[in-house]
Amino acid sequence: MDFSTMSKAQRQTLLREHDLEAPLSPEGLACRPLSLELRLEGIEVRLAETTSDNTSKEVS
Repeated sequence: MDFSTMSKAQRQTLLREHDLEAPLSPEGLACRPLSLELRLEGIEVRLAETTSDNTSKEVS
């Protein structure tokens, strides 16, 4: 996404939608990528389980 082409109002709306209106504390900033990493790991696990379930059904 190219933020330079967005108007100030559009950028502010985007920040507000993601709870980033106020500057984050160092701890808050560190927690953002950790939270994202944990969510991605959860998605990977569910995807692997789904793929495994579909493969075992095809073999049966």
